[in-house]
Amino acid sequence: MSDSPKHTGSHPELVIAIDIGTTYSGVSYTILRPGEVPDIGSVMEFSNQSLHQAKIPTVLCYDSNGKLLGVGPQTSDEALEDTDVDAEWKRLKYIKMHFRPSGTSIDLEMDDLPPDMSAEDVMADLMSYLYTETLKYIEEHHADGGIILGQVRDRIQFVFTHPNGWAGMPQQRYRKCAVLGGLLKNDEEARRRIRFVSEGEASALSCLSSKYAPSPLPFNYKFIVLDAGGGTLDVSGYRVVRSCPLELEEIAVPDSRFAGSIFVNEKAREIIEECVQDSKFDDGETVNNILQEFESKTKLSFDSASRKYSIKIPGVRETIKSLGIVNGCLKLPGERIEECFRFSIENAIESVSSVRDQVSDFSGDMPIWLVGGFGASPWLFKQLKEKLGPKGFPVCKPDSNQRVFVAKVVADGAIHFYIHKSVTTRLSPSSYGVRSSVPYRHYDEDHQRRKHLIKKHKKNGQYIGPTFSCIAKKNEKLSMGGGSSACGYFREVQTPLHADILSGLYAYEGEDPAPIWFDENRDKFRKLCDITADLRELCTPESRVVVDGVGLWELHYSIELTLGSTEIEARVKWEHEGETKYSEAKVVYV
Repeated sequence: MSDSPKHTGSHPELVIAIDIGTTYSGVSYTILRPGEVPDIGSVMEFSNQSLHQAKIPTVLCYDSNGKLLGVGPQTSDEALEDTDVDAEWKRLKYIKMHFRPSGTSIDLEMDDLPPDMSAEDVMADLMSYLYTETLKYIEEHHADGGIILGQVRDRIQFVFTHPNGWAGMPQQRYRKCAVLGGLLKNDEEARRRIRFVSEGEASALSCLSSKYAPSPLPFNYKFIVLDAGGGTLDVSGYRVVRSCPLELEEIAVPDSRFAGSIFVNEKAREIIEECVQDSKFDDGETVNNILQEFESKTKLSFDSASRKYSIKIPGVRETIKSLGIVNGCLKLPGERIEECFRFSIENAIESVSSVRDQVSDFSGDMPIWLVGGFGASPWLFKQLKEKLGPKGFPVCKPDSNQRVFVAKVVADGAIHFYIHKSVTTRLSPSSYGVRSSVPYRHYDEDHQRRKHLIKKHKKNGQYIGPTFSCIAKKNEKLSMGGGSSACGYFREVQTPLHADILSGLYAYEGEDPAPIWFDENRDKFRKLCDITADLRELCTPESRVVVDGVGLWELHYSIELTLGSTEIEARVKWEHEGETKYSEAKVVYV
């Protein structure tokens, strides 16, 4: 972005953006030097890479005892043959899918985790490798790299990317992995030095920083980004509020679907197994070899359903016409290969439509920028153009000589997110709120019908509940950094040692508007997280009271939540002698 500000700090800083994809991963970084405009670099070399690229396969290899043998390019047959490994070993892929939000199911065969290891342990190994390779690359490719690393190592800032809608528990688990992997010393450091951004938002920022975006960028310009990756299709829509410095706002709640390129592979596996069923090729190794050929060649070149395609069977030269095998190649009609893509294409179109339906002032064309590794598929591009173009969604993508840009679009965008913070307004994906009680109103028929819910307080009268106190409504615009306060709370404690809180934050997932009475609609509420805080600072002489001869501290406070960022943040707010005060609160996902 041409309006990048100079680094105003007095010391150099290092920001590392780690994009862990389902099939490929990459890292970008920036060294913030005092008085200089930041420049974004990418890690373009990894150990055991035969060709230097900005990404590595998201694959790990372990022996039968759970010992890590290699990551990424270290897991190729050639790399493993060059080692002294004698024990049995197994490759592990799709580790990212173990971190998907709870309650989401996918039709995907997952590899077993190594013995006595959790998904967090495996992800920690991956993060550790990427981090170590990044430090090595910086030291070797910058004249002062070693000096810079010595100065910043204990304050490196990290940005991790994740699919749209993966806020919350996946973020908390990523932080845990970063500590396990040695990127940070403890949970407190992880909370302070890790930021998150969705892959959709990162892709948008990366596109806007390149010649891919229109120039000059007009006010009110609306666009959709479709990040087609290995595991997910992430669709996000934005409007340009200001072009310099760039400000964007979401025009729809971002969507994410488990319909990336690995699901093309899974359907291809079904078809291959069907073709070679009950033959000498009907074994796991041969099917995997054919699938590898499909994935590395046929899937990338497929562009027509009206002709046949040849998939090489490694090590085979014979012809078996009954199986459709000619000169060692499995012949498949284009219609069968089209079947492999159908699920992903249907989901992409549905996802774009869901975003379109949320835009009330849509008129004219709204371009779709197709990015991501799967976005390079000519068939995906062709089908989206044919089906979405006539509906007012012209589809475009980087041209073929921008392969490097496509490979690092998300990681680069994560750096732009850290530097510019360009998305200033986001939409609430659900109605958020907390359980509370309200003063009983004897004249309110709703209250009268629920007298059994009344609770009496010796000093403050009658209360009724639990009710749902809505903090942010679904699709409400939330400004970045803006706070939304819950209703006021009070609590009595006999000793400051007990002056802590544990308050749940809930998302309402029924039809709008959100109801008032919590228990009557309990099945429509989903607990997102707990807000915890230490309120001992509120135990002042002014808050000391005596009730029925018992000395108490009566604590009045509000929980203030920041919902317009890429993750939920919280703090406690209270008044003391006419002054508004704040204290830290933690967001804990359970």
